[in-house]
Amino acid sequence: MADMDPDRPGMEIYMVHEQVNSNGGIGADFHDAATGKVYWSDPGSKDVGRGCAGPVTAGVKGWQMWSGVGGLWDVNHKSVGSTPGSQNFTIWWGADLTRATENGNSISPGLTASGCTACNGTKSTPCLTADLFGDWREEIIYNCGSELHVYTTTTPTTYRLYTLMHDPVYRMSVCSENVAYNQPPEPGIYIGPGMTLPQAKPNIKYYGDVGVKEQSKAFCGPTPINHSLKVFGDGAIALPVQLSGMPKLVTVYDCSGKLMRKAIVKNNVVDLRKDFGMSNGVYMVRINEKLF
Repeated sequence: MADMDPDRPGMEIYMVHEQVNSNGGIGADFHDAATGKVYWSDPGSKDVGRGCAGPVTAGVKGWQMWSGVGGLWDVNHKSVGSTPGSQNFTIWWGADLTRATENGNSISPGLTASGCTACNGTKSTPCLTADLFGDWREEIIYNCGSELHVYTTTTPTTYRLYTLMHDPVYRMSVCSENVAYNQPPEPGIYIGPGMTLPQAKPNIKYYGDVGVKEQSKAFCGPTPINHSLKVFGDGAIALPVQLSGMPKLVTVYDCSGKLMRKAIVKNNVVDLRKDFGMSNGVYMVRINEKLF
């Protein structure tokens, strides 16, 4: 589900079907996500195992769709070229706004992950695709034996967009599509040839996205907020286990928001009195405020 057509309001779905014998012989269709209105369909005679949608054709406004039935169609069911060899994943990887195709352990064009394998048997899916590092292009994670390898594009681009994670629909899609029977995540805005640049600034507020003083006032109350700890000066703090042995930036504020101490530590337990020379009291301690 994504905004596949910039000239049609709302979001659309391209769907392939298994039970073609009981749905009137529909192998795949393109329909409105909100109302279910079918804009067009392709006939089928058996389970259509896989289909894909994405902006894969340069110069064609809107997304294209293809599957085991029919050809490569635009949003109006017009043929727009040869059907891609893969009906698996798509990924924003190159310099332009089109998406590359992905299958097995390779992206076409752009990458072959030697020594890595796909997941889910014949589905040949990667572990995950998502805009992990920003820049709006996506990263891909492969299973490489005893390791997970993260690959990112090295191709420069002149297109300047907000990161895909700024889009709530895309963020939710990363969570829902990259589990079990995984599929590539899709955005809630149209991204592709003919899009309006730049996209409007997303209306997103981050949890705990307030100043230190406001945080301190709330924090020294009954409910802690953000990645902070409410501690007494004579108590030891067990820092996050997942950062064991890694350098951590520890910043200490009093309840008015005044900066008291700041230090980079590698040990996983910090004692404010012994390690920071703090007197007994209540402090707000933030971990990794700027380091990671």
